[in-house]
Amino acid sequence: PLTNTQLYVGKMLAAIVPPMATSYLGIAVYFVGLVLAIGWSAPIELLVQILLLSTIQGIIMVAAAVIVSSQTTSVRAANLLASFIIVPVALLLQFEAVAMFWGNRQGLWWLIAALLLTMFMFVRMGIKIFNREELLGQDIDQLRLGWMWRVFWNRFSGRDSGRPGERVTQSYPSVFAWYRQTLRIIPRLKLPAATLLIALVGSILFGAIYAQRFPLPAEMGARLSGADIVANVRAFEQLFGRLPLIIFFQNARVLLLAAVLGIFTFGLAELFIFSLPWLILAFVGGLMAGLGENPLLFFVGAVLPHALVELPALLLAQSALLRWHASILARPPERTVGENWLLRAADFGRICFGLVLPLLAVAALIEALIE
Repeated sequence: PLTNTQLYVGKMLAAIVPPMATSYLGIAVYFVGLVLAIGWSAPIELLVQILLLSTIQGIIMVAAAVIVSSQTTSVRAANLLASFIIVPVALLLQFEAVAMFWGNRQGLWWLIAALLLTMFMFVRMGIKIFNREELLGQDIDQLRLGWMWRVFWNRFSGRDSGRPGERVTQSYPSVFAWYRQTLRIIPRLKLPAATLLIALVGSILFGAIYAQRFPLPAEMGARLSGADIVANVRAFEQLFGRLPLIIFFQNARVLLLAAVLGIFTFGLAELFIFSLPWLILAFVGGLMAGLGENPLLFFVGAVLPHALVELPALLLAQSALLRWHASILARPPERTVGENWLLRAADFGRICFGLVLPLLAVAALIEALIE
């Protein structure tokens, strides 16, 4: 009579209670030993942070391990996939040790907040995908590369239209039909696009606030005058002919970096990479305003023309990326985790090659030849 959620929670408790009890015992013995040996006692804040970090990271590792074990049918496969859990957490522990040695306790609180979000994400993900019927009905582990490619290619090429109930066709659609299918993906990007826009507004606010807190000295501010900017631009005249290609490939590399990092961060990399340029622009604009310059002239002349094309293109690409990378957290009931992940990857490929890259090429031409 147990539900899938009850089975999942029971599996979690059985895996986490013994090691966490041992961890607490080890922490207590170590701190008592420090008091008896050298008479040093840890501050209450540091002790609370250590206990919270140990507990949260333990839950994260166990929750991730339960997710891995629920998607495999052999101990060997689960052990192989466990390296994707152990290696990042081992690197994180080294980072925490450095922060403790430097006494950066404020940074540890931010880290605890981020780990709390990660913990809830993994637990929610485990509850969503843990299904006893699927576990009992799974075949023996095998890597079906041919099937993976067919699922991806059918969606990318348009043979799988993505509409519920429609089967994969044998013929490929025309170019116009392919673009119609691709445009139908855009309304499904509302939620990730809204998330990115919130991050965009937040980054602009942070940039403006930090510009007020850290103004430039007067001697450095003199270099931001109009004459100096023109002189600096003239120094790069020999690059103007190659500038459109440089800008285009730079934006393409950023998308590729976001695509790779987002796989390991479940979409958090997209938020950071999308927001960072606007934070820097807001920071520079705030510095110029603090020096008595008009930041609107800078934005209108150097940012606005190409941003009218580049911002929608990047918003489309990053929204499709966020939808792809976050798809593993909540899959539709009629598909497996892997199939849903491959279909979202194909949707990103269609958005990227069909719409985003042409728009980025236009934006690069505007930025290099007009601005």
